[in-house]
Amino acid sequence: LICNNATTSDNAVTAFWYALYSGINRANMFLENIDKVNGFDAGVKEQYIAEARFLRAWFYYCLLRQYGPCVLLGDEVLPGDLDRDDVKMNLPRSSYDECVDFIEEEFRKAADMLPDYWGDIQYGRAIRATALAYRARLLLYAASPLVNGNTEFYSDFVNKDGTHLINQTYDKEKWKRAMEAAMDAINCVETSETT
Repeated sequence: LICNNATTSDNAVTAFWYALYSGINRANMFLENIDKVNGFDAGVKEQYIAEARFLRAWFYYCLLRQYGPCVLLGDEVLPGDLDRDDVKMNLPRSSYDECVDFIEEEFRKAADMLPDYWGDIQYGRAIRATALAYRARLLLYAASPLVNGNTEFYSDFVNKDGTHLINQTYDKEKWKRAMEAAMDAINCVETSETT
């Protein structure tokens, strides 16, 4: 869907942004409180933690892809009654590379905990290969000259303190990192237990 005269304050744009940060906050809330719940089987608890980590990584991945460098909340849970002038509502963006590093680590941690296969009736749930594939795609995007040393378009894309949001120095090692992540995903699929 292409809308003429769309702006960043349009409902479709803000609803997507809100939904992603709401999902991140809910995942953070879940991860903060899961240890307070009694009666969980250890395996089920690990499964839920893995899925929450995967979802948090995927929400950030969508934010980064859609809006570029974004605000990283880490594990912090934001209360629902924050005033728009609250300091926590006005955090600076993290750089593109900081976002990539955080998201990549979350996908990797989720992959370490997710199963190879959920079973015939649970299609659509994240598995180890899903987390590794998104991790590989994230690192491929990060290696692209669009955000890897792009001084032509992003030399003045900075935070209020002058911090560059897009790395200004090309790094060919990012391609190697992306290739290795892609091989991890391929190897996972080739060696996974699917039954």
